[in-house]
Amino acid sequence: KARETGELERERELLEEALRLVGPQNLAAFRVYERLRNNYSDRGLFAKAAEIAQQQLRVAGGPGQEHGVLVSIVNQHASLHQMDKAKAALAQLEQKMEALRRSKRWAVRGAWWQSGLARAKASVALRSGHLAEAEEALKACVTAASAALKENPALEGSVQTMECVRGLMDVQIATGQLAAAGVTADQSIKPLGLHPVE
Repeated sequence: KARETGELERERELLEEALRLVGPQNLAAFRVYERLRNNYSDRGLFAKAAEIAQQQLRVAGGPGQEHGVLVSIVNQHASLHQMDKAKAALAQLEQKMEALRRSKRWAVRGAWWQSGLARAKASVALRSGHLAEAEEALKACVTAASAALKENPALEGSVQTMECVRGLMDVQIATGQLAAAGVTADQSIKPLGLHPVE
């Protein structure tokens, strides 16, 4: 309700109170941290969001939960041009991917996890000025997200998918590939559950 009415500050207060009641070291706090992290991200407070993500990482229940948090940490630090921290988090993420590939859930979640890794790699490449590398990572993200959507239709219209498509189009436009950007838009709207702006 708070998000719907734009009262993000009130939402923050409620989430911090929930953390106090649950206990900041309790595994049950994971989802509360996630909402609090998103609250700060939505307001452009990326440094605070990265701080919350580090706290969330400490109560993650395993590599699957750690994956999503690490993707966020990479993106937050890259947004702040804190490239050493972004690369360190990316290295952690790549280590977690090794464990995830050996897990029983890989058959169901593998494509989605690959999409997240590709998105994180793209963030680092973009902020480092490596547009060609970023483009390849974003293409990999879109491809993996498309495969994940076939396995799990509930992922339709996800933020991760939209960020990868938007990022890919931005890079293509920035490098003069206007026709390719148009193709990306056309191919992504329906297959990835995205919707054109009216």
